[in-house]
Amino acid sequence: MALRRVFDALIMLAVAAGAAACSGGSAGSGGSRAAGASASDVISAPCIKAGTAQARQIVHFANSAGTPVEAYVSSPAAGKQVSSSGTVGIVIVHQSLQTLCETMSWAVVFADAGYLALAPSVEANQQVADVDASVAYLRAHGAKQVVLLGGSMGGTAVLQAAAGLAPPVQAVVSLSGPSVYAPMNALVTAPKLAVPVFYSAGAQDTEFAADETALYKATVEQDRTLDIVPNEALHGFALLRGPGLLSKIEAFLGAHLR
Repeated sequence: MALRRVFDALIMLAVAAGAAACSGGSAGSGGSRAAGASASDVISAPCIKAGTAQARQIVHFANSAGTPVEAYVSSPAAGKQVSSSGTVGIVIVHQSLQTLCETMSWAVVFADAGYLALAPSVEANQQVADVDASVAYLRAHGAKQVVLLGGSMGGTAVLQAAAGLAPPVQAVVSLSGPSVYAPMNALVTAPKLAVPVFYSAGAQDTEFAADETALYKATVEQDRTLDIVPNEALHGFALLRGPGLLSKIEAFLGAHLR
Protein backbone atom coordinates (compact mmCIF):
# COMPACT_ATOMS: atom_id res chain seq x y z
CA MET A 1 0.00 0.00 0.00
CA ALA A 2 2.92 2.33 0.70
CA LEU A 3 4.10 2.06 -2.90
CA ARG A 4 0.58 2.81 -4.12
CA ARG A 5 0.44 6.04 -2.10
CA VAL A 6 3.90 7.11 -3.26
CA PHE A 7 3.01 6.41 -6.88
CA ASP A 8 -0.22 8.42 -6.67
CA ALA A 9 1.72 11.38 -5.27
CA LEU A 10 4.33 11.12 -8.01
CA ILE A 11 1.64 11.10 -10.69
CA MET A 12 0.31 14.38 -9.31
CA LEU A 13 3.80 15.88 -9.49
CA ALA A 14 4.25 14.65 -13.05
CA VAL A 15 1.00 16.26 -14.17
CA ALA A 16 2.00 19.54 -12.58
CA ALA A 17 5.38 19.45 -14.23
CA GLY A 18 3.92 18.90 -17.71
CA ALA A 19 5.03 16.48 -20.39
CA ALA A 20 8.48 15.02 -19.95
CA ALA A 21 11.13 15.05 -22.62
CA CYS A 22 10.60 11.34 -23.23
CA SER A 23 7.44 9.29 -23.31
CA GLY A 24 6.48 8.10 -19.85
CA GLY A 25 8.92 10.67 -18.40
CA SER A 26 10.17 10.95 -14.85
CA ALA A 27 7.88 11.65 -11.96
CA GLY A 28 10.65 13.04 -9.83
CA SER A 29 14.34 12.82 -9.02
CA GLY A 30 14.12 10.44 -6.08
CA GLY A 31 16.90 9.93 -3.56
CA SER A 32 20.51 11.00 -3.64
CA ARG A 33 23.04 9.62 -6.12
CA ALA A 34 24.62 6.38 -4.96
CA ALA A 35 28.23 6.40 -3.83
CA GLY A 36 30.63 6.11 -6.74
CA ALA A 37 28.14 7.31 -9.35
CA SER A 38 29.53 9.61 -11.99
CA ALA A 39 27.71 12.30 -13.95
CA SER A 40 30.84 13.20 -15.93
CA ASP A 41 30.18 10.73 -18.74
CA VAL A 42 28.13 11.78 -21.72
CA ILE A 43 24.45 11.16 -21.02
CA SER A 44 22.47 9.47 -23.77
CA ALA A 45 19.00 9.50 -22.23
CA PRO A 46 17.01 12.24 -24.02
CA CYS A 47 14.96 13.08 -20.93
CA ILE A 48 17.99 14.04 -18.83
CA LYS A 49 19.40 17.55 -19.07
CA ALA A 50 23.06 18.10 -18.24
CA GLY A 51 23.72 19.88 -14.97
CA THR A 52 20.40 18.92 -13.36
CA ALA A 53 19.79 16.91 -10.21
CA GLN A 54 18.61 14.04 -12.38
CA ALA A 55 21.87 14.13 -14.34
CA ARG A 56 23.74 13.56 -11.08
CA GLN A 57 21.76 10.34 -10.66
CA ILE A 58 22.93 8.91 -13.99
CA VAL A 59 25.63 6.26 -13.67
CA HIS A 60 27.66 4.32 -16.20
CA PHE A 61 29.21 0.85 -15.95
CA ALA A 62 30.21 -1.90 -18.35
CA ASN A 63 28.56 -5.25 -19.04
CA SER A 64 30.52 -8.48 -19.48
CA ALA A 65 31.27 -7.64 -23.12
CA GLY A 66 32.73 -4.28 -22.11
CA THR A 67 29.77 -2.39 -23.56
CA PRO A 68 28.76 0.65 -21.47
CA VAL A 69 25.41 0.64 -19.69
CA GLU A 70 23.69 3.87 -18.68
CA ALA A 71 21.29 3.83 -15.74
CA TYR A 72 19.33 6.05 -13.40
CA VAL A 73 19.94 5.31 -9.72
CA SER A 74 17.77 6.39 -6.82
CA SER A 75 18.86 5.76 -3.24
CA PRO A 76 16.49 4.68 -0.46
CA ALA A 77 14.52 7.52 1.07
CA ALA A 78 15.84 8.67 4.44
CA GLY A 79 14.68 6.40 7.22
CA LYS A 80 13.16 3.85 4.86
CA GLN A 81 14.27 0.24 4.49
CA VAL A 82 12.56 -2.91 3.28
CA SER A 83 14.79 -5.37 5.14
CA SER A 84 16.41 -5.32 8.55
CA SER A 85 19.41 -7.20 7.16
CA GLY A 86 20.66 -4.35 4.97
CA THR A 87 20.16 -2.55 1.68
CA VAL A 88 17.91 -4.18 -0.91
CA GLY A 89 18.45 -3.30 -4.57
CA ILE A 90 15.93 -3.50 -7.38
CA VAL A 91 16.69 -3.49 -11.11
CA ILE A 92 13.81 -2.09 -13.17
CA VAL A 93 13.99 -2.93 -16.90
CA HIS A 94 12.04 -1.03 -19.54
CA GLN A 95 9.93 -2.22 -22.45
CA SER A 96 11.07 -2.39 -26.08
CA LEU A 97 11.76 0.87 -27.93
CA GLN A 98 12.18 2.60 -24.58
CA THR A 99 15.02 3.74 -22.33
CA LEU A 100 15.51 4.58 -18.68
CA CYS A 101 13.31 7.61 -19.36
CA GLU A 102 10.22 5.41 -19.08
CA THR A 103 11.30 3.56 -15.92
CA MET A 104 13.08 6.20 -13.85
CA SER A 105 9.78 7.24 -12.27
CA TRP A 106 9.37 3.67 -11.04
CA ALA A 107 12.88 3.83 -9.59
CA VAL A 108 11.68 6.83 -7.58
CA VAL A 109 8.62 4.91 -6.37
CA PHE A 110 10.67 1.97 -5.14
CA ALA A 111 13.41 4.18 -3.67
CA ASP A 112 10.81 6.07 -1.67
CA ALA A 113 9.65 2.70 -0.34
CA GLY A 114 13.21 1.88 0.81
CA TYR A 115 14.93 0.18 -2.15
CA LEU A 116 18.19 1.13 -3.83
CA ALA A 117 16.63 1.35 -7.28
CA LEU A 118 18.39 1.15 -10.64
CA ALA A 119 16.71 1.72 -14.01
CA PRO A 120 19.15 0.89 -16.83
CA SER A 121 18.78 1.50 -20.54
CA VAL A 122 19.34 -1.96 -22.01
CA GLU A 123 20.55 -2.47 -25.56
CA ALA A 124 19.19 -4.79 -28.22
CA ASN A 125 20.89 -8.20 -28.16
CA GLN A 126 22.56 -7.35 -24.84
CA GLN A 127 19.55 -7.19 -22.55
CA VAL A 128 20.56 -10.09 -20.32
CA ALA A 129 24.18 -8.95 -20.06
CA ASP A 130 22.96 -5.47 -19.14
CA VAL A 131 20.69 -6.87 -16.41
CA ASP A 132 23.57 -8.96 -15.06
CA ALA A 133 25.79 -5.86 -14.98
CA SER A 134 23.05 -3.88 -13.23
CA VAL A 135 22.82 -6.51 -10.50
CA ALA A 136 26.60 -6.39 -10.11
CA TYR A 137 26.46 -2.60 -9.84
CA LEU A 138 23.89 -2.75 -7.03
CA ARG A 139 25.88 -5.38 -5.15
CA ALA A 140 29.05 -3.33 -5.51
CA HIS A 141 27.19 -0.34 -4.04
CA GLY A 142 25.91 -1.99 -0.90
CA ALA A 143 22.91 -4.12 -1.87
CA LYS A 144 22.83 -7.25 0.29
CA GLN A 145 19.78 -8.56 -1.59
CA VAL A 146 18.50 -7.82 -5.10
CA VAL A 147 15.15 -8.26 -6.85
CA LEU A 148 14.29 -7.82 -10.52
CA LEU A 149 11.29 -6.18 -12.20
CA GLY A 150 10.71 -5.93 -15.95
CA GLY A 151 7.92 -4.91 -18.31
CA SER A 152 7.26 -6.59 -21.67
CA MET A 153 10.73 -7.05 -23.25
CA GLY A 154 12.19 -6.16 -19.86
CA GLY A 155 10.17 -8.98 -18.32
CA THR A 156 11.76 -11.48 -20.67
CA ALA A 157 15.19 -10.04 -19.88
CA VAL A 158 14.85 -10.29 -16.09
CA LEU A 159 13.45 -13.81 -16.30
CA GLN A 160 16.34 -15.03 -18.42
CA ALA A 161 18.90 -13.19 -16.31
CA ALA A 162 17.46 -14.57 -13.07
CA ALA A 163 17.91 -18.12 -14.34
CA GLY A 164 21.66 -17.65 -14.69
CA LEU A 165 22.73 -15.23 -11.96
CA ALA A 166 25.06 -16.47 -9.24
CA PRO A 167 24.60 -15.75 -6.45
CA PRO A 168 20.88 -15.73 -7.23
CA VAL A 169 18.58 -12.76 -6.76
CA GLN A 170 15.82 -12.94 -4.15
CA ALA A 171 12.83 -12.66 -6.52
CA VAL A 172 11.83 -11.69 -10.06
CA VAL A 173 8.69 -10.06 -11.49
CA SER A 174 7.61 -10.13 -15.15
CA LEU A 175 4.85 -7.79 -16.36
CA SER A 176 3.57 -8.86 -19.81
CA GLY A 177 6.88 -10.46 -20.66
CA PRO A 178 6.78 -12.33 -23.99
CA SER A 179 8.04 -15.88 -23.83
CA VAL A 180 10.37 -15.17 -26.75
CA TYR A 181 11.99 -11.86 -27.63
CA ALA A 182 14.92 -12.59 -29.91
CA PRO A 183 17.59 -13.44 -29.06
CA MET A 184 16.04 -14.21 -25.67
CA ASN A 185 13.89 -17.26 -25.04
CA ALA A 186 12.44 -17.33 -21.54
CA LEU A 187 10.60 -20.59 -22.22
CA VAL A 188 13.98 -22.30 -22.43
CA THR A 189 15.28 -20.73 -19.23
CA ALA A 190 12.05 -20.81 -17.16
CA PRO A 191 12.63 -24.44 -16.04
CA LYS A 192 16.02 -23.33 -14.73
CA LEU A 193 14.59 -20.63 -12.47
CA ALA A 194 15.35 -21.40 -8.83
CA VAL A 195 14.07 -18.14 -7.34
CA PRO A 196 10.54 -16.93 -6.49
CA VAL A 197 8.83 -15.52 -9.59
CA PHE A 198 5.70 -13.44 -10.17
CA TYR A 199 4.07 -13.42 -13.61
CA SER A 200 1.34 -10.95 -14.58
CA ALA A 201 -0.48 -9.66 -17.65
CA GLY A 202 -3.86 -8.18 -18.53
CA ALA A 203 -6.47 -10.75 -19.54
CA GLN A 204 -7.40 -8.70 -22.60
CA ASP A 205 -3.74 -8.32 -23.59
CA THR A 206 -4.34 -11.80 -24.94
CA GLU A 207 -1.04 -12.74 -26.58
CA PHE A 208 0.95 -11.68 -23.54
CA ALA A 209 -1.48 -13.23 -21.06
CA ALA A 210 -0.98 -16.50 -22.94
CA ASP A 211 2.80 -16.08 -22.82
CA GLU A 212 2.86 -15.37 -19.09
CA THR A 213 0.66 -18.41 -18.51
CA ALA A 214 2.98 -20.58 -20.62
CA LEU A 215 6.01 -19.29 -18.70
CA TYR A 216 4.30 -20.00 -15.39
CA LYS A 217 3.57 -23.56 -16.48
CA ALA A 218 7.17 -24.03 -17.66
CA THR A 219 8.55 -22.87 -14.30
CA VAL A 220 9.61 -25.72 -12.05
CA GLU A 221 10.25 -23.46 -9.06
CA GLN A 222 7.33 -24.06 -6.67
CA ASP A 223 7.33 -20.52 -5.30
CA ARG A 224 5.68 -18.96 -8.32
CA THR A 225 2.62 -16.75 -8.82
CA LEU A 226 0.47 -16.08 -11.88
CA ASP A 227 -1.79 -13.01 -11.76
CA ILE A 228 -3.79 -12.48 -14.95
CA VAL A 229 -5.69 -9.24 -14.31
CA PRO A 230 -9.36 -9.65 -15.32
CA ASN A 231 -10.91 -7.29 -17.87
CA GLU A 232 -7.60 -5.51 -18.35
CA ALA A 233 -5.84 -4.62 -21.61
CA LEU A 234 -3.02 -2.52 -20.15
CA HIS A 235 0.49 -3.71 -20.96
CA GLY A 236 3.76 -3.89 -19.06
CA PHE A 237 4.34 -1.17 -16.49
CA ALA A 238 0.95 0.38 -17.30
CA LEU A 239 -0.56 -2.52 -15.35
CA LEU A 240 0.82 -1.02 -12.15
CA ARG A 241 -1.48 1.97 -12.57
CA GLY A 242 -4.51 -0.26 -12.11
CA PRO A 243 -5.96 -1.15 -8.71
CA GLY A 244 -4.21 -3.70 -6.57
CA LEU A 245 -1.34 -5.07 -8.62
CA LEU A 246 1.37 -2.77 -7.26
CA SER A 247 0.40 -3.71 -3.72
CA LYS A 248 0.51 -7.40 -4.62
CA ILE A 249 4.02 -7.02 -6.04
CA GLU A 250 5.11 -5.04 -2.99
CA ALA A 251 3.89 -7.86 -0.77
CA PHE A 252 5.43 -10.57 -2.97
CA LEU A 253 8.85 -8.94 -2.94
CA GLY A 254 8.71 -8.21 0.77
CA ALA A 255 7.81 -11.81 1.56
CA HIS A 256 11.04 -13.03 -0.03
CA LEU A 257 13.49 -10.70 1.65
CA ARG A 258 15.47 -11.78 4.68
